[in-house]
Formats: sequence, structure tokens, C-alpha cells
Amino acid sequence: MSVRDRIFKDASLYSVSAYVSVIFGALKGFFLRAILGPATYGLFSTFQVILSYAKNADFGLLSAIEREIPYFISKREIEKVESLRNTSFTFIHSLLLLVIAVIFLLTFISVEKTSIFIKGFRIVLLIIFFQQLYFYYISLLRSEKKFSILSKTTVIFAVFSAFSSVILGLKYKLTGVLSSFIISYLITIVYINMKSTYKIRFRVDKNSLSQLFKIGFALLIIGVQYMTLTNIDQITIILFLGRTNLGYYSIAFMVSTFIMYFPNAIAGIMFPNFLAKYGENDNIQDLKKYMVQPTLIFAYFMPILIGCTYIVIEPLIKLTLNKYIPGIASAKILILGSFFLAVAYMAGHLLVTLKKFKEYMKIQRYVVVMTVLLNILFVKLGWGIEGVAYATSIGFFLYATSMIYYAFKQYSNEIKEFIKYIAEIYIPFGYMLILLSITGLFSKISNGFNEWITTSGMLILFSILSIPLVLRANKKTGIIDVFMNTLGRRYLL
Repeated sequence: MSVRDRIFKDASLYSVSAYVSVIFGALKGFFLRAILGPATYGLFSTFQVILSYAKNADFGLLSAIEREIPYFISKREIEKVESLRNTSFTFIHSLLLLVIAVIFLLTFISVEKTSIFIKGFRIVLLIIFFQQLYFYYISLLRSEKKFSILSKTTVIFAVFSAFSSVILGLKYKLTGVLSSFIISYLITIVYINMKSTYKIRFRVDKNSLSQLFKIGFALLIIGVQYMTLTNIDQITIILFLGRTNLGYYSIAFMVSTFIMYFPNAIAGIMFPNFLAKYGENDNIQDLKKYMVQPTLIFAYFMPILIGCTYIVIEPLIKLTLNKYIPGIASAKILILGSFFLAVAYMAGHLLVTLKKFKEYMKIQRYVVVMTVLLNILFVKLGWGIEGVAYATSIGFFLYATSMIYYAFKQYSNEIKEFIKYIAEIYIPFGYMLILLSITGLFSKISNGFNEWITTSGMLILFSILSIPLVLRANKKTGIIDVFMNTLGRRYLL
């Protein structure tokens, strides 16, 4: 099997598992919003923001091993790989356990030690530990290209998380929902240890730790800044618009998360392949196709996914979560903005592979500052959560354009070539906007029909008019040909 076919097989498997996961996640989100209501779900969203930042409690070491392990595997330095595994595990979890224990004890000194927030926060502290343990194993599976186990793990976590959160949420409300995270992480960690051959030892090698920290600290800052960029909208709403508005806006966050599973899955497959290829001879030219082709795949297929989601989101929310109707407009805006995060993925991976950390962080800082200012401005103008979604989407556009430009500069300084490349990426987005305008006219013409009949007609029309995007994607990347060849081999065998 060729490298391209293997990558496609891994990407297909992981993408399917990711979307099985997101379907369960979406169902879970719908049920929890109905169970908790906008105000309590707003508090739950606050805890989710805390958990998202807690992912960085590894001090960047997990990001470092995801960069270093594929590199050293390609160089066949197995002892180095073992040292990186053991050192990162021992340091991260020993220190994290100590910090969590101290903070947990401090919550009992709080003036409002019996408040709903404090009770929930104590459970969140326990979640953080198991979440970090889970992410450790996920990083190992990803860095060593064990995508079969990783795919099954993703589905198992999603299934147990969905069922346990709804069952416990019905009985114990917010406390039950939070407790379900711990149960789901424990079950998944047990499964990984049953299926993998990892033998983790409590050892710390000073040289490996120093190496991991040099890379990990930079990646930690990059991760925090990226997390800030993607959470600015929620933080702004918490500070200026209140918990209930955050509950409404959670629709936008939920839907954009759904959309981003596809590029996340592909990028997760590509990163270890990036590093393994670079580790063979440290030649930057070998990485060009690993950046360009996946970016073009995102550019042509994301508009189709985004457009279909944009069309169906309003009737779906009205049918299932009518209390959250005020969040529909902001969700539609953020759905469109998600395109720019998707097309920036591979540029980011290229810069990490080449250790262009300072430049990466500099781009992020400028974009974060601009996005914060835009969020505050639009809120002060009275645009509400829709203004927040607009500001955040503009920030995503600035981030994507800056990242793609700097990554492209690693190969060429010709501005004409860059304009041609960025146009190839952004034209499908513009084409999608035109198609959405056409389907919008169709909606007005069919006014008076059942809403779901109209929505079905819009989806069919949008899908037919999106065929040129698929054909163009295949012409530029050969992705459909690879898919058909892989599918044909599977059935012939």
C-alpha cells in the first residue's frame, strides 16, 4: 500500500469514528440543553471553558511528544521514544495530581463553599486529572499512528459519555453530567490499556525532560493562544452579556465544533506523517505536498459540509431546542467562520514541524488582540451575540490568511504565486456563499410549504450545485480517484 493510500485509509477510518463521535456528542448536547435549561447550561459551558484550558495542564509536553516521537521513530531511535514516553507520563501526572489536591483543599476554605459553582468546580478538578490521563494515551496513539485503536477509542468515549451524561443528568442535573465525564474517561483509559502494548514506567530522564520542555513550552503558548482565539467569543459573552446569552450561544459553539471534526481528523492523521517524512532526511521540500493537498481538500469539501449545516440548523433547532432559538443567527455566522480555521490547520503543522515557534506565536498574538478588540467593539455597538460571532469569524479569517502566507513563504517569496494559492483556497468559500444566496431565494419562492420540505429542497439544490467543487477537488488532489481505488480494492479482496 502506498503512503498516500495508507494515509487515506487512516483518514477515512478516523473521520468516520470522529463523526460517529460527533453525532453522539450532538445528541448529548441536545438532551443536556433540554435537561439543564439555558441558565444552568450556561454554567456548564463555563466549566467546559475551564476544561478546555485545563487541556494545557501538561505544560506542552504532550504536544512535544507528538512532535518528537514520530520524528525519532522514523530515525529508529526506539530507546529515545521509550524515554520520552516515561518521562512525560511521570512528570505530567505527578505534578498535576499535587496541584489538583492543593486547589481541591482550598475550595473548602471558600466563603461560598456550598455554592453550585464550587460543588461543580470540585468535580471539574477530578475531571481534569482523568482528562489529562486520557489525552496522554491519545497523544501516544496518534504519534505512533495507531489509528485503528484511536478510532475505536474515540467512539467508545463518545457513546459512554452520551449515555452516562443523559442518565445521570436526568437524576442529578449538573452534578450528574459532570460526574459522567469521570466515568467515561475511566472506561476509555481501561480499554486503551487492554488493546495497546504500552509499558509505562515511573522514570524521569533529565535530558528528555529538558528536550520536551524546550519544545513543549513553545507549543504550550501556541496552544493557549489558539484556545484563547477560539474561546474569545464565549469569554466575551460571559463578561459582557451574561450566562443566559452564553447558553443561547452554546448552539453556535456546538455546531462549529461539529463542523471542525472533519479537518481535525484529517490534520491529526497528517501531523505524524509530516514529522516522519521530515525525519527521513530533514528536507523541507518533501513536506510541500503534505501541506498543499490537504489544505485544498479542506478548501473544496468544507464549503459543502458548512453549507448543508447552515441550511439545516434553523429548522433543526426550532424542532428540538426551541428555547435556544435566539442562538440560531449567531450559529449561522460562526458556521461560516469555521471554514478559515479548517484551511489554516496544515500551515500550522508545517510551522511546528520546522520549529518556527516564534513566528507562529507572533501571528497568534496579533490576531488574538485584533479579535478581542473587535468582540468588545461589536458588543458595545449593541450587536449582541451575533456581533460576537461576526467578530470571532473575522478573527478566524485574519488567522488563516496570516498562517497560510507565512507557511507559503517557506517555499516561495513570489507574491503572485501566493495570491494564486490563496485564491484557490478562498474561491470555494465565495462560491458557497453564492449557493447559499440561491438556496435562500428558493426558500422564499417555496414559502408556504412545510418547513422540512423546503429545507430538503434547499439541500438537494445546494448539493447539485456543489458538484463543481467535488470535480475541482479531484482535479487538484486526486482525492476521489484514491477513494474509488481504495473502495474497489476493499470489495475485490
